[in-house]
Order: sequence, then structure tokens, then C-alpha cells
Amino acid sequence: MANQRAAENQRLFAQAAAIYGQMGMGVPTFTGKPGKGRFTAFLQQSIQQGQSMLNDYRSRQLRDQMRAAQQAQRSAPQRSV
Repeated sequence: MANQRAAENQRLFAQAAAIYGQMGMGVPTFTGKPGKGRFTAFLQQSIQQGQSMLNDYRSRQLRDQMRAAQQAQRSAPQRSV
């Protein structure tokens, strides 16, 4: 059971690291009391929060890219054909 839990925690941590890594962040630190599945629950919650943060991060990036493209288009010299 303990090895199974450790393998699950390792998998969850890797998933959280992949999510937070896309934003240039590290996985939040567990500061709670270990045992009784608390670390597993913490990782699951971190993944949910990270997924939400990543969605917001991507939306901001897309919005910023679109804004920059619009500004570049406005400032580009007009060419007549």
C-alpha cells in the first residue's frame, strides 16, 4: 500500500510539475502534516488550481499577442496598390 501511494504521489507530482512548469513556476510546497493521504490530496488540489492558473495564463498570453499584432498592424505604413 505504501509503495502504491508513493507511486501515485510521484505521478501526481510529475503532473503538477508539468502544469506549473509551463508557467515558469515550481510546484507549491506542502507545509501540512504528512500522513493519511494528506500529501496526495494536496497534490490533487495543486493540480486543479494549477490547471485553472494555466488556463488564465494562456488566455492572457493570447490576448497580449493579439493586442501586439493589432498595434503592429496599426503602426505599419499603409501601402497603396
